[in-house]
Amino acid sequence: MYRCVLICALILAPLFAAADAPPAEAGKQLITTTVESLRAALAADPALGNGERPEAVAALVEDLVLPHVDTRMSGRLILGRHWRNATPAQRERFIEGYRELLLRTYAVHATDYLAAQVAVLSAAPAGREGKLLQVRTRVTRPGKPAAAVDYRMVARDDGWLVFDAVIQGVSLVSTLRTAVAEEIQRHGIDGLNDRLHAKATDAALAPVPVPN
Repeated sequence: MYRCVLICALILAPLFAAADAPPAEAGKQLITTTVESLRAALAADPALGNGERPEAVAALVEDLVLPHVDTRMSGRLILGRHWRNATPAQRERFIEGYRELLLRTYAVHATDYLAAQVAVLSAAPAGREGKLLQVRTRVTRPGKPAAAVDYRMVARDDGWLVFDAVIQGVSLVSTLRTAVAEEIQRHGIDGLNDRLHAKATDAALAPVPVPN
């Protein structure tokens, strides 16, 4: 499970070399605080919890969740070798479309966590100088088996940021990298970006977990 984290540390060291790694405990606390803040905001307004105001839920996700996600690092990992061949404009457009898709998908699934119990189990530093972190959690919902949801985080100047989620052993970034490579092979990177921006309005197309 840690292999991807270690590879990322070697390939992407320049992206986080300037930041001193914060304590691992801060990563665990970030996950707990994020999910509890979102849960409290949703519970405070029944209309949000009932799905009656999706745009308001999206606004909450944008304020409370996305600031803790490193969409640039995720985007670079997802594009993989295609990042080198993409122009700066193509890279930025991909990251913007990916961020919007995350926002819409988080918003759709945010209310799932109103009844969920999230246990933060551990945080293990990895990579060069411990500037990567893996936080293990277990999510339990009524009537459903517990699910392992682990978060891969990177040290930035203002603390830890999530760049990948591993659900039951399956990496979101790795899954999307495979899908994106296929899209680029068929349609080119501009075609990928066009399709990504179009799909950003249909959150059901991307099963992305909310950080817990």
